[in-house]
Amino acid sequence: MEEELRKAEIERVRREIRTVQKQVAYVLANYPKAREDDQYLYIMVLRIFYPQVAQYLKYIPFDILRQMPPFETVTRCRRKLWEKRLYLPENQAVLRKRRRREKAFRKVMPQE
Repeated sequence: MEEELRKAEIERVRREIRTVQKQVAYVLANYPKAREDDQYLYIMVLRIFYPQVAQYLKYIPFDILRQMPPFETVTRCRRKLWEKRLYLPENQAVLRKRRRREKAFRKVMPQE
């Protein structure tokens, strides 16, 4: 049962990565400015492919968004703190889910 769950999670992560890769490729192909700024790329992916999120982004000028730290920087800092076992999620279910997802990513990424 556990092995089936792992395989299902790995396959879900693999599909998710392929989907996001296609979305990123579309934005890079059609919005050359996105090739120069990852934050712009991220915002354009959200605006084009995630309308439920985009409805809240359309009122924020990009110049204002650029003043924020990049999303990847924030998540990377969080991961570095977690490596030191600091500020882990208090909800054990969240922690288990993230650990499973991390294992799935480790299995998928070398293959992609």
